[in-house]
Amino acid sequence: MKKNHVSGLTTAAGLWVTGAIGMGAGCGLYVMAGACTFLVLFCLEVLNAYSVKFGQKEMAVVFSSEDEMALLNAVELLGKQAGHFNLYRENGLYKIALDMRVSKKEKAQDVMKRLKEIPGVVLDSME
Repeated sequence: MKKNHVSGLTTAAGLWVTGAIGMGAGCGLYVMAGACTFLVLFCLEVLNAYSVKFGQKEMAVVFSSEDEMALLNAVELLGKQAGHFNLYRENGLYKIALDMRVSKKEKAQDVMKRLKEIPGVVLDSME
């Protein structure tokens, strides 16, 4: 249940800015090249360390139950955290696969514990 995902954008931007800094230094703009180098390192290293703590991450979760309404109630309990979901039947059980958004600060074990406590459903998988 993967969505379109852009990857390598930071690497590409890093290559472009490195080229620009090199061209600036080659033209004799040493102070500007040094300042740009400092800013790039600050943005890539320092800000990246803090950005991991903020925002949300997506997880794919699958619940199962004998009762269809219990699954729908689980989605309702998750509220804004629940995103797109797909309800289907497999091997005599109702299953629901859903995308959910959780805080980047929240540990996977804590999320799993919280999901296992939802009444009437069984947590099959979490990615």
